[in-house]
Amino acid sequence: HSYSVDFVAFNESDVPQYLSGNPNFRLIPVKKFLSVTNITFPFNYILMPFKLILQFLHLLFLLFHFTNGTSLILVQNPPSIPVLLVLALFKCFVRTFLIIDWHNTGTSILKLKFGNNVIVKLSDIYERTLSKFADAHLTVTKAMKKFLESEYGIKNPIIVAYDRPPNLFKALNENERNETLFNFLSKHNNELLSLFFNEDKYLLHERPLLIITSTSWTIDERFDILSKSLELLERRIDDLNSNPVVFLITGKGPLKSYFLNQVNALHLKRVHVLTAWLSFDEYPKVMASCDLGLSLHESSSGKDLPMKVLDMFGSGLPTCALNFEALNELVKHDVNGLVFHTAEEFVDQVCHFLDTPADLKRLAKGAKSISDWKTNWDENVFSFIQNVPKIANYQ
Repeated sequence: HSYSVDFVAFNESDVPQYLSGNPNFRLIPVKKFLSVTNITFPFNYILMPFKLILQFLHLLFLLFHFTNGTSLILVQNPPSIPVLLVLALFKCFVRTFLIIDWHNTGTSILKLKFGNNVIVKLSDIYERTLSKFADAHLTVTKAMKKFLESEYGIKNPIIVAYDRPPNLFKALNENERNETLFNFLSKHNNELLSLFFNEDKYLLHERPLLIITSTSWTIDERFDILSKSLELLERRIDDLNSNPVVFLITGKGPLKSYFLNQVNALHLKRVHVLTAWLSFDEYPKVMASCDLGLSLHESSSGKDLPMKVLDMFGSGLPTCALNFEALNELVKHDVNGLVFHTAEEFVDQVCHFLDTPADLKRLAKGAKSISDWKTNWDENVFSFIQNVPKIANYQ
């Protein structure tokens, strides 16, 4: 839409080429300060305030130095600390409009780690208070919109803007899938190659079921369910004498080594676990080459949605997803995927697909019916954002 965009973010991954080559796009990298997650108590609590002060000053400097003339700020929440305070202060000095894009609440994520202690209670007050500085809000679910109105008392306009997969995520034809899968396995795990392809590089009819899940390896992912599922599935496959199953787990994060140690202790033979960090360009193609998606996301608030499922749907993959309050706004059971509550339920679903692969194709049709990102943005979000200055001035 020909607007100039300053993107303030950590510069940890390659910027997609369609953005890096756009003259209207500018990346303003945010500096990463000392991580306190691996520092033992009480030093982590001592260092945390200093880290937050440094982040606060750094973000404030970036905003005043690089974006002083911006007409509108769109910020994703969480993280809320210290971002919301920085933006509230910035708005006091600069005439700009602020929209918060609510993917979750920062307080609910802190609650996973700290329970109901004083830090979480202070965070709740902080988030409730500073969110009212925004001129408008986007939420990823109806449940989140209702929560902000009833619990946070937000009166300014709120629109539900369901996330959609970027246009990079799309289904591949059979030849593209086979070529992508062959190249991926050749690069990342040559031992599994013979389970999928013959010597002439043709995909075997009797091959493993390939399940993909992407993760940042954090505590809101139920890896305990996956560990138990692997163990149960190993026994079920052995009893049924069915094809093996390969789990491809992409991403990086703090709990990865802990989980892999658990997997190694299981001594699996019929179930294989492969981990990989994929480039931005490689990831969508590899995902579209799999058979089934898996979401282990357990929403800390119950009101957000797992982005990975959107990527899977965009790639034409049906998905098995761990259930929570707002999930039915995205995953429709037995339409575009299946919902489970326990490891036993998930294993039953996998065994069903091993026995009845035609159901994968049926659910894939439902997954492919989701609208793409550009269509969703143009039809639902862009006009709302354009009208925010008018709404704010009227108020």
